[in-house]
Amino acid sequence: MRPRLPAQTLSLLAGLLLTVGLPVSARAQAADPCAALAQPKTEAGLKATEAAWIKALTDKDANALGCVLDSGFYDSTWRGTLRDRAAALTAGKRTKLRQQIRIERVRLFGDTGLVWGINGIHNAAGKTIAQVRFTDVFHYDGHRWVAIAGQETLLPTR
Repeated sequence: MRPRLPAQTLSLLAGLLLTVGLPVSARAQAADPCAALAQPKTEAGLKATEAAWIKALTDKDANALGCVLDSGFYDSTWRGTLRDRAAALTAGKRTKLRQQIRIERVRLFGDTGLVWGINGIHNAAGKTIAQVRFTDVFHYDGHRWVAIAGQETLLPTR
């Protein structure tokens, strides 16, 4: 006859099995609020991260934006000012303008990724009021791409 385990022991074992049985990604998401942005170290993964950046800006979601921007992030704006991560996190909250991004090129160099594109800036009526060429620089931190730098250039109006 087999010995019976107390209910408390069975409950503890069941919880341990569930935790150990979870995929690593599920456990990582519970510990890391940015784990949902995990992407492969591929051009497609980098494009997905750029799209997540744009979505965070569009949704004015500072938490999601904080997951995309590295703690040492700096951006050279179209006005020529150097903006740090803290300023970048608050900049999008103040505008009613809409952005439409067109990615033109993506390149990978080991753990570094570059994205070039054009950002169409539109007013509330949908009229394009400016176009900004951008270059974004990313670093792969082991499980996701994070932006470390950006540079913007205002294009001449046509």
